[in-house]
Parts: sequence; structure tokens; C-alpha cells
Amino acid sequence: VSFYYHAYGDALGGLYVYVIFPSYSKTLYLLANVSISSSDNWRFFSKTFQSLHRTYRVLFRGVVGRYFESDIAIDDVLISSESNSCYSPYSETYTGSLSITASKYTCQSWNSQSPHSHSFTPLKYNSSGLNGNQCRNPEGVREKPWCYTTSRYQTWDYCDIPACTPPNIVTPNYPLGGIILY
Repeated sequence: VSFYYHAYGDALGGLYVYVIFPSYSKTLYLLANVSISSSDNWRFFSKTFQSLHRTYRVLFRGVVGRYFESDIAIDDVLISSESNSCYSPYSETYTGSLSITASKYTCQSWNSQSPHSHSFTPLKYNSSGLNGNQCRNPEGVREKPWCYTTSRYQTWDYCDIPACTPPNIVTPNYPLGGIILY
């Protein structure tokens, strides 16, 4: 996530950026406590995080300072997704390019029905990233990314991919202003 912010006034509070994974948990994870100070300049902020699940929300929280005569503005928010090199249990988070299993079998293409026929086709699971023969976990059906193998003797196998490390869990000591988080 990246954005520009402008802080002005003598009694600024704080700017916090959280992420929440509504299909996974109602927990807020603190992504950043943006250091703000009064200046009449736009500043750039950027932070990379590992997504625990495909669906997430980014929450910006401006905290009131000592007086109401201060202001924080946010502009040009960009949330981009890069391929994820880790996985979260029973989810589709892994979007990397690994196509070899933990037992060193080559992954069968998701388009192919040989040597193993299956129902996990790119057409049927079009939002699961079943392109080529990369390790995936369509609709989170198994604990971690896996694939069908090209071996006639091994139907499928898990892939050797590390688990994602979640951001820090936080419990804000102030109300979130009636915002619905999920």
C-alpha cells in the first residue's frame, strides 16, 4: 500500500494504517504507525505486507490531536498485489511460480487431464489462478498449495512453500468511529 499524506497544524494526532482479512478473522493488524509532523508538504508513504488471504481491507485511522485546528489529508492511495511467495492455511494466497512438489515431482498443467483427470480446471475455477502448472490451492480445499503431478504413481503432492507471517495484531485503545470492519 502506498499513498501521499499532508499534515498541518500545531496539535497533530496520529495516522495509523490497519489491514483486516474479513473472511479469515475480525482481527485488526497494524500495518503502520505513520510518523507525522506539521509541514506544508505532501509526503510519500509506502509499506509492503504479506496478504494472509485474497480478500482484505485497508483501514486508515486519523487520531485527533490536542486541538481541532490541525488536519491530515491522504491522496493517491495505491493498493497493488504482487505475487505472494507464501501461503496461509486453507486459502488461495500463494500466487508464486513454483511448479515442483515437496517430493520433487513436476506439476501437471491445470489444463491437462493426463496423467491424472480432475475437476480443478481453469474454466471451472477461473479466479484461482490455475494458469500453467504452478502450485495452487483452488478455493482453499487443502491445507497448503499443491498440484497434480506428472508421475503416474503419485496423483498429487503438496509444494514446499513457507507459511505467511501475519502482521502485528493490535487492539486500538479508542473506538473506530462505528466503522463496519467486515
